[in-house]
Amino acid sequence: MGNFWKIGGSGLDLPELSAAPTSPTNGAMYYDTTLNTVRAYINGTWTDWSTGGGGGSITVVTPGSYPYTASDGEVVLVDTSVARTITLPAPTLNRQVTIKDSIGTASTNNVTIARSAGGVKIEGVAVDKLLQSDWGSFTLVANGTDWFLI
Repeated sequence: MGNFWKIGGSGLDLPELSAAPTSPTNGAMYYDTTLNTVRAYINGTWTDWSTGGGGGSITVVTPGSYPYTASDGEVVLVDTSVARTITLPAPTLNRQVTIKDSIGTASTNNVTIARSAGGVKIEGVAVDKLLQSDWGSFTLVANGTDWFLI
C-alpha cells in the first residue's frame, strides 16, 4: 500500500480518500471523506473506527434544511411543522442514528426515514419508515447490511 499514514508534528496523519483502497493489508487506515469516518482494515474487512463500535460521541443536530442525511452517532431533532425526510447513512456495521420529533406534530406532519439505497431494509422490510407519533423517536442501528429499531 505504500506510504499509507505518517506521524507528523500534530499526531497521526491519515490519507483522505473518497473510497476504500482496493488492495489493503491488515492494519491499513484512512479517513473516508464520503462516510466522514476513520476506517481501518482489520481481519480482512474495512471497519469504521472513529466511533469505536458504537461507543463514540453523540451529536445533536437540528437541520436547517431538508431533506437531511443523518450521520453516524447523530440525534436528529426534526422540526415537524411540515412533513420532513431524513435519509439514513449506508448501514455500515455498528452505525447508530436517533431521529426525534422535536415539536410534537409528527402525527400530522410525518417524518419519512428514508433508506440510503433501494435494497437496504429497515426491520426486515425494503420500505422507508414513517415516524408518525407526536414527540416520537426512533433509534436505529446497522448490522452492516440493514437497519434495525432498538
